[in-house]
Amino acid sequence: MTDSVLPGELSYGNSLSFLALYRVFVAAVLVVLLLAGGADSVGFGSIAPVAFGVTAVSYLLTAIVLLVLCARLAAFGSTLLTLGVLIDVVAIIVMMDASGGFRTGMAVLLLFSIAGAAILSDRTMTLFHAASASIGLLVSQANAIFTADQPSSLLVQPGLLSTGYFAIGIIVNRLAEKVIRSEREAIRRGRELESQLRLNELVIQDMPDGVIVLDEVGRVVLVNRAAEAAAGVAMKPGTPLASISGALAACLARWRDRPGTAAGSTEILLGQQRVRPRFIAGGAAPRERVLALLEDVSRLEEQGRQQKLVALGRLTANLAHEIRNPLSAILHATDLLDEEIDAGARARLLQIARTNIQRLDRMVSDVMQLGRRDRTTPERIALPAWLATFAGEFMHAEQLPAGALVSEVDAVPAIRCDPVHLNQILWNLLHNAWRHGGGGLASVCVRVRSADGGVAIDVIDAGKGIDPAVRAQIFEPFFTTFSRGTGLGLYIARELAEANGATLRYCAEERASTFRLFWPREALPG
Repeated sequence: MTDSVLPGELSYGNSLSFLALYRVFVAAVLVVLLLAGGADSVGFGSIAPVAFGVTAVSYLLTAIVLLVLCARLAAFGSTLLTLGVLIDVVAIIVMMDASGGFRTGMAVLLLFSIAGAAILSDRTMTLFHAASASIGLLVSQANAIFTADQPSSLLVQPGLLSTGYFAIGIIVNRLAEKVIRSEREAIRRGRELESQLRLNELVIQDMPDGVIVLDEVGRVVLVNRAAEAAAGVAMKPGTPLASISGALAACLARWRDRPGTAAGSTEILLGQQRVRPRFIAGGAAPRERVLALLEDVSRLEEQGRQQKLVALGRLTANLAHEIRNPLSAILHATDLLDEEIDAGARARLLQIARTNIQRLDRMVSDVMQLGRRDRTTPERIALPAWLATFAGEFMHAEQLPAGALVSEVDAVPAIRCDPVHLNQILWNLLHNAWRHGGGGLASVCVRVRSADGGVAIDVIDAGKGIDPAVRAQIFEPFFTTFSRGTGLGLYIARELAEANGATLRYCAEERASTFRLFWPREALPG
């Protein structure tokens, strides 16, 4: 235990005062019984009434003094606690002897003193208090045996009660230690939780998107400045959401009936601002507290424009670099044409110019494909039938031998995608797979299956795989390991996939080279 402060609302000094007040109460009861003559009826003071009366009054006065000292001198609490227990032992033992000894039962009063002191003291002092009471009780009973010629067997009951002093003291002390440790831990965690809540409020207030915490009946619990600015009204705790925005309240009702329906592309007008609401359950069920996140659509669009500008700047810089080489080759070839007379040399120079012009044309075509990224016309596509038609067109256009392309198509849900974009994505992937797959039978495989709750299209070739050193660069624009390639095929395929709610990635853990086109469950048509 400690002399300074107990955990919780009660200080050590206050607890000591309660114990001192109990002492005053016991002494006052004894004095009142003495003054009212009731002490004789219960046998108190039957042997030495004067000694009993003087001790009871002295005990009351001393208890009052101790009560005052405990209230004013809490710094000396340990000393006052021990002094109080010793006074209890002396006063109760003297009054017990003046009343006829152990048979009066007054020794039981010491149990409460020892138990109360055990709560406020450490284990060593608890044992000292129990030992003091036991010694006083046993000395008193031994004196009665020797002076009143009583049998020595009367020491058994005082001995058992002395054992009880130690047992009660140790048990109460251990329990008090556990309770105090638990209370201290609870207070520490409570402070940490309070600090975390304050930090959360600060974070929520500084979030650029609007945040509203709602209770189970749709009333505002917490709101940040961005949400109030969007709504154009002050949202006080307890305000019904329906009184702020009927559209937002309707989105919340739909989400609670079917979680997830109002958390995607729904846009509403909140005040003068277009927002996209998302709801997150704050408890175990949607009917409990809900966190409403209000994404500013105009800010998201601005971020998208900024990202497009950054990508465009990077693409333009790379494009300028890539165009410079074939233009230089064409210019050099035309300069040499003025000097060459030999027909064979002229033909070679013209072929160089023609090849580089074709390369420029492919590059421009690829860039134009990229420019159509945001112009999507999604349709519901049943992959088995669509893929069968596409595979035939691809094999005919690329003049692949029979058996070069193998399809493994499982029964999968329909996807939602722009068919022109899907055609371009798979054409780019299959073209690369055929180029690196060795050119033999079954060198390219298209596998369609369900995966992770969505739909995956794997394009697998029988080649040697991609060098781990360059895997991180394969989706970068103008990166290519093929001398006649533009380096835009995979880059365009990934951009078109993302425009249609899908992802395209390279799976190093699969066979040879595997590119996976994946639509998650939330991107599939309902």
